[in-house]
Amino acid sequence: MFVQHGKTTIICEVAQTYEGSFDIARRLVQAAVNAKADAVKFQIFKADELATKDYKHYKLFKSLELPPEQWGQLIQQAHDGGINMVADVFGIESAEMLLARGIDGFKIHATDIKNTPLLEFLARSGKPLLLSVGGSQKEEIEKAVAILKKHNAAEIVLLHGFQSYPTLVSDTNLNKLKILRRTFGLSVGFADHIDGDHRLRYDLSAMAMGMGASVLEKHITLERALKMEDYESALNPSDFKEFVERIRELDATFGEKTFSLQEPEAVYRKTIQKHIVAARDLPAKTQISETDIVMKRTAEDYPFQERGDIIGAVLAKDFKKDEVIRTENILRAGGRGKKVVCALACRVQSTRLYGKPLQLLDTENAVSILDYMLDHLAATPQINETVLAISEGEENTPFIDVAKKRGLSYVVGDQKDVLGRLISAGKEARADIIFRVTSESPFMHMDGLEEALKKHAENGASLTVFEGLPEGAYFELINLGDLKKAHKNGEDRHRSELCTLYINEHPEKFKIQTLPAPKNLKRPDIRITIDWPEDLIVARELYKALKKPGQFIKINEIIRHMDAHPELHRLNSWIDAGTGRIWK
Repeated sequence: MFVQHGKTTIICEVAQTYEGSFDIARRLVQAAVNAKADAVKFQIFKADELATKDYKHYKLFKSLELPPEQWGQLIQQAHDGGINMVADVFGIESAEMLLARGIDGFKIHATDIKNTPLLEFLARSGKPLLLSVGGSQKEEIEKAVAILKKHNAAEIVLLHGFQSYPTLVSDTNLNKLKILRRTFGLSVGFADHIDGDHRLRYDLSAMAMGMGASVLEKHITLERALKMEDYESALNPSDFKEFVERIRELDATFGEKTFSLQEPEAVYRKTIQKHIVAARDLPAKTQISETDIVMKRTAEDYPFQERGDIIGAVLAKDFKKDEVIRTENILRAGGRGKKVVCALACRVQSTRLYGKPLQLLDTENAVSILDYMLDHLAATPQINETVLAISEGEENTPFIDVAKKRGLSYVVGDQKDVLGRLISAGKEARADIIFRVTSESPFMHMDGLEEALKKHAENGASLTVFEGLPEGAYFELINLGDLKKAHKNGEDRHRSELCTLYINEHPEKFKIQTLPAPKNLKRPDIRITIDWPEDLIVARELYKALKKPGQFIKINEIIRHMDAHPELHRLNSWIDAGTGRIWK
């Protein structure tokens, strides 16, 4: 694949500078290997696929042809050196020859952006594709992308840049990278064609990285002074090596696409953040007001608190002046000192029902599953805060929009590491206990939360869960510290959406508390989670029939309605409900 996580893909562009010489081609492949590029790229010709015999450069194209076995040797040389080989091709016959010899990817030259048969063939090849868009109009790009997607292209990267032998810096138009990303929702790359002696010969590509380029293409030649084909924008091998080294240094400056702090920044945070301390000696049972606390730097190694989490709480012990006010030494509403945070994992990807949390429960008033859940969570006094744990990827930006619109905190993390995202959400909100429910389960048994929290605290549980409820009514209470242990000690399968699987598999390490469902709610045969289209139909019918202004639907109401309408029950009863726990 052209797009790599945490690393810009650097393509060493040979183009035509090998001048039809197998020996020069081998030396250029070795130069790309020595420079530690990610790939080397040639323009590979069958002249008759590209031009007619009366075209002014036909003889040049003909002179660039190499036998298929030599292209195979060059591909193998690249692979032996640990890099890929990519090719500009101008016809299906050349593409077939290269596929048979292990080519790693193709670039579609802008000259072929309207060449439908070639576009279709390359899309079906299963190889990643660079679509060069230099000199192309928006409508042409749209049509080409549509063809590639229709024929299941493995990967499409739009490559901005054009060759003017060389291209002037003033004609480069790097802003087009942002326009291409925004318009087509695809990764973008930059083909740098400025003069190889220009003082910005390294800097322009660095700027393109800042504009979002995931792929950089830069020309190479054996020696600029020889003025071989395509030398105008090319670097000598030693300069190309320096170019790669500079880009790799710049890669390290980008970091992760997340608000999580890297270690040095976390250390810096500890040195400059102020703790909440007692403004004066305060006796136990004081209800904290603004004037009772101040913020100061201290030597204390303790998580930083929010003033809003402290003000209004009651002190559980005497505090001396300048003593850090710790969470475990205050009482919140209901007499509990633990902060309960709902960490709600969100992503649109699904094999059965795309964008489940954003599907509408109420189609007339545009109330989504997520809207209803967030309203219910906000109205539940036992939940101190809700944080959206959003999967990476531009397709998940609607969840960021929801968080911003509602004033909620959010974190963005690895799609597969759901457990890691929940932990990040807990850290973001300084949680003690994570309230976990899946974001496709709008009808939660919130009436049982008070009892569950009480028993969770009384019994010192790591995990508390009800059993016997309708599928989708469940929630889990998990100590944040125990989730961290599960993440550290578990395997990848434990870090997936099966977030508490490790805890359940190791009862000797964790205290697991199961609470029986109330007798009138013990109906595991009823399914009210939303994972299939049939589930969504059922949920919409329940919402339409039972939702009242200012109230949230209760589980006993759902059970009565389902029993009164067996045809609704039958609609999704064929779906295997498993044991009912949301970690299954």
